[in-house]
Amino acid sequence: MRQILRSKNGFSLPELLAVMAIMAILAATSAPFIRGYLRDAGNNKAKAVLQDIADGYKTFMADYPNRTFAAGSFNSSSVSACTVNDADNQPGLLKACHYINNYNWSSYKYDFYLGSVCCSDAPSGSIACMRGNASAGDYTSTYCAWVDKYGTMDDNKN
Repeated sequence: MRQILRSKNGFSLPELLAVMAIMAILAATSAPFIRGYLRDAGNNKAKAVLQDIADGYKTFMADYPNRTFAAGSFNSSSVSACTVNDADNQPGLLKACHYINNYNWSSYKYDFYLGSVCCSDAPSGSIACMRGNASAGDYTSTYCAWVDKYGTMDDNKN
């Protein structure tokens, strides 16, 4: 039995330390790229929500062509029931009538608005826009994106 155990070859301590050092270097150099990918994924997810708002608005307006909406925030507006009347013209009506998905609005680093009220660069015919509500990267309040009446999304990254 002793001969069998002695004949087994394994890794020496210096070899293991060298492999661990290489892995540490790789992890340290890839961390900024991973953070960038995560930030881009969050931005793309928020832009998908913005597109969903615009699509929901257009569908609602096709169903109720004589309605007008007041510009407002989706993050704070809420309507408990889907009652389409002249008294209720807030963005929450689109949520209550299920024209847009029920998102966890607080999980996004953006504030979403109906109309072009959040972006100074947005054209006056914009359906919806979003503006950053955090303090770093693309999430600052200077970053905004919008969807115009033709469904084209634009942002101020040009």
